[in-house]
Amino acid sequence: MYTSRFNNALKSRRRAVNGILAPWLRCGTLNRSFGFSSRLRQGCGGRAGFAASLDAKIIALMAAIVLTAGACGDDPEPVFGVNLSGLTYQFFDETEGVHPSTAVLDNPRNPFRFLGISDTTKFAILGGGGNAGAFYAWATLLVRQPTGEHQFFTANKLRDILEAGEVEGPNRETVRQMAINGYQAILDDFPDSVIFDSTGTQFFRLATPAVIGILDLNGEVFGDWVLVPDQNGDLVAIKGAGVDNTRPTPEAQ
Repeated sequence: MYTSRFNNALKSRRRAVNGILAPWLRCGTLNRSFGFSSRLRQGCGGRAGFAASLDAKIIALMAAIVLTAGACGDDPEPVFGVNLSGLTYQFFDETEGVHPSTAVLDNPRNPFRFLGISDTTKFAILGGGGNAGAFYAWATLLVRQPTGEHQFFTANKLRDILEAGEVEGPNRETVRQMAINGYQAILDDFPDSVIFDSTGTQFFRLATPAVIGILDLNGEVFGDWVLVPDQNGDLVAIKGAGVDNTRPTPEAQ
């Protein structure tokens, strides 16, 4: 029964993919499609703000091909493996959620420390598990399977926690820097990472939104990365421009 419901949900969501992708493709490239901040570029359809539009569009695409809690009509717990209702973020460690840190596995608030997380479940949590739940899930995945995708969405959730006001006081600045460090880790450790659309043929490089994510948080991009316009006039991140912006050592900070 569960498999049948999954297949039916999957088929109906695949039919929605073309409608979701159409405005992205009309916008041309990653930059306009993700609607980066007006400080860099006005987003497609007039939506400014990298933070506001990036997750919504990626999650919409992923929701078209994965099973969500609502697709089966079940309670959240069977899909997520744990009930995430009421879970809130509390600062634990400044390296949590930033590769190669394993701090999230030591955090007693992390409900996924001893649970497996499937590819289906991780996107269901990203879309419906709340900011804290999604952060803990994706940070856990990042430790178990270090990839640019896992780092990217972990950094996004740190940013969302910050911008949703889910962290207060002096820890706000720490979480802002954690999000910046997460985006920087993509450039340092996963510079060629991409995510694919539902067809598995069209891909989006994560380096560009990582660079813009850092700038959107008023951070500094380290390493040989710059934003340049492509043939369509869209900003893309490239490496090897001769800009050696070396990251300071902890002693120098």
